[in-house]
Amino acid sequence: MAIRTFTIGRARSADIRLGHATVSRLHAELTVSGGGRCFLADKCSLRGTWVRQDGSWQRHRQGYVDLDSVVRFGKCSMAVRELMGECLPHRPAGQGAANPSPPPRCNRETGEVEF
Repeated sequence: MAIRTFTIGRARSADIRLGHATVSRLHAELTVSGGGRCFLADKCSLRGTWVRQDGSWQRHRQGYVDLDSVVRFGKCSMAVRELMGECLPHRPAGQGAANPSPPPRCNRETGEVEF
């Protein structure tokens, strides 16, 4: 089972780049196993990483999240599935592995995610 770790943040070097000013340069890391299990860890970001649970935002330092969990980095929020886009290992073998779609970006003015 392959395991991949994606950095999330505002830096150009981030695997998943969120360009909103409220997102830290290196905000969090998301580790995805070949089975699609996701482990999200905050990387000492200024505004924290949050997960929507039972109708309210809960601070998230590290732990497993579901693909449908809604997460927030600064003012950018989205489901983990949306965050990952085509990076998730859900494609049939041999399709698109070498050419994943570009990671989503967060609109600096509105906080909306752009794919």
